[in-house]
Amino acid sequence: MLRSFFAGLLTIFFNFVFVLSFIFYVLLNTFLSEDFYEGEFVSYVKTAAVDLVIEKIEEDGGGMFDVDPADARNILLDTVEDKDVSEIFVSVLNQITSDRVYEGGSREIVLDITPITKRVPEFAEKFSVEICEKSPECTGEIAQIASKFTTITEKELFKEVPSRFRFSLPEVSAPLFNESVYSQSFLWKFWWATFVIQLLLLGLIGIIIFEPWHKIAKWIGSALLSSSISVTVLFLLSTRIPGMVGGSSVVVDVSSDIFGLMAAKAFYFVSAIFVVSIALLVVGFLGKHNE
Repeated sequence: MLRSFFAGLLTIFFNFVFVLSFIFYVLLNTFLSEDFYEGEFVSYVKTAAVDLVIEKIEEDGGGMFDVDPADARNILLDTVEDKDVSEIFVSVLNQITSDRVYEGGSREIVLDITPITKRVPEFAEKFSVEICEKSPECTGEIAQIASKFTTITEKELFKEVPSRFRFSLPEVSAPLFNESVYSQSFLWKFWWATFVIQLLLLGLIGIIIFEPWHKIAKWIGSALLSSSISVTVLFLLSTRIPGMVGGSSVVVDVSSDIFGLMAAKAFYFVSAIFVVSIALLVVGFLGKHNE
């Protein structure tokens, strides 16, 4: 009875460490990984950014362009390349997770959207061609029209949008490591530490139960099962955060899609743990039955 009590306490502690470790593992393989800022993520963000621009055009009644917003949307999506969006996010990620320890108590982060704003002339030229193809009254060289359109676009559409945004994070050094808590190096060390703690806790549970072996399998299987269920519920709830926070429908939709990507990544990882836990429980029950 006493063994079960202490094993139960260790299981609760294991559950907490597992959830913490799992969150870090998913973050390190999503938002804190350069590979995450490709593919679906870029597609979601680019589409959302274009839709916000189109909302601006529609608010103006299309007046400053006198064109169909749907045409503007297609041209924008065609002009802005995926690598432009990826470059922006990877740059910010590298600044945040740099191994360098910044002096002065904070690290300055620069969000540079120049890779997108530099596309304005290209967008203007494509747009000018579109206008002239649909307007019989269109006269003059495309280059001249594009130049004029570029000026209008920069003044009207981007007049309140700086090419660089700056924000700061309070610098925090990790004790014993002499590293920033934001650095990739420290974050991975922290994750490995939590992983080792989990193994030690499972080992302690096995030592406390000690025998028979099938009971150990059932306890470890139960610990893994409860932990996998906990993180599954946690990440499913995370997909509801954007809707709860509210805001523009475009922002809410893209945030939901991005959280969905993270939850999907978490599901792949937790599925393996879930299968292992079920296997251990089955082995434990079969062992007891055949004893």
